[in-house]
Amino acid sequence: MRAVLVLTACMLLGCDSALTDAGCALDTPDHEIEVKRDLAVDFSNAPKLKVEACATREGQSPTCTTAIANADGSLGTPEDAAHGKLVRTADGKTRLELVVHLGEGEPDSTTVLVVKVLDETDKELLKAEGDIHWSDDACNRKPDKRSI
Repeated sequence: MRAVLVLTACMLLGCDSALTDAGCALDTPDHEIEVKRDLAVDFSNAPKLKVEACATREGQSPTCTTAIANADGSLGTPEDAAHGKLVRTADGKTRLELVVHLGEGEPDSTTVLVVKVLDETDKELLKAEGDIHWSDDACNRKPDKRSI
């Protein structure tokens, strides 16, 4: 769908052939960023939790997604912007294992990724934050890390 939108925009606005000559993909890939953290929460309370992931690009407002834990601790599906699971640790507590699909940033820019785990009253139980710096390639930029 994105490729169709880009091609339509190019037809309307007049793009030069640099998009294809440079070997750039018209459909920019999502990059998987992992977040793994232990929570001081009994696993029996895991189905009451929700996870919020927000990405903020330089000069822009945050883009957020929320995943609510299912009874088995699963969070979303691989097609969602964020998915993963809450797992039981050996001591009966909870561990977050999340994958956030982050779209490509601008060349030589930084995206701030913030992941929060909230209880049923929206009380923050965990906050993980990290800067993702993008390579300065003209196309097919890569993040400098795969986890925060």
